[in-house]
Amino acid sequence: MKKFILSIVATLVLGLLSFSASAQTTYRGYTDSFGNTTVTGSNGYRSTSYTDSFGNTTTRTNNGVTYNTRTDSFGNTTTTGSNGYRSTSYTDSFGNTTTRTNNGTTYRSYTDSFGNTTTTGSNGCRATSQTDSFGNTTIRIW
Repeated sequence: MKKFILSIVATLVLGLLSFSASAQTTYRGYTDSFGNTTVTGSNGYRSTSYTDSFGNTTTRTNNGVTYNTRTDSFGNTTTTGSNGYRSTSYTDSFGNTTTRTNNGTTYRSYTDSFGNTTTTGSNGCRATSQTDSFGNTTIRIW
């Protein structure tokens, strides 16, 4: 479940990074008993995500952008945004994830033995994610 939550939050943050990389920002995400995920940012950002019975995730943000995420039978994840954003992600046999966006930026993510995830972008962005014992995720972006 933690990995699932993290994948939602990480996908969303990749979208944010692609369009509004700035000074250090901290995001916190948590999932309620209904499976809805809420993300709040230290910059005032807020989003809510839910996943339907087909495994497709819809994320609505307070800046008016909606993201739709789906994973195909090969395990590749595609995210499209109402602002024209598009990304595709795949995970290799080592558990490392590569995400390519339609603005030319590529992100690579890996998770260490402590469960911390680090994402680096070809545009110089860097994010670290950590999930606590309650399933809450904190993401810091530089």
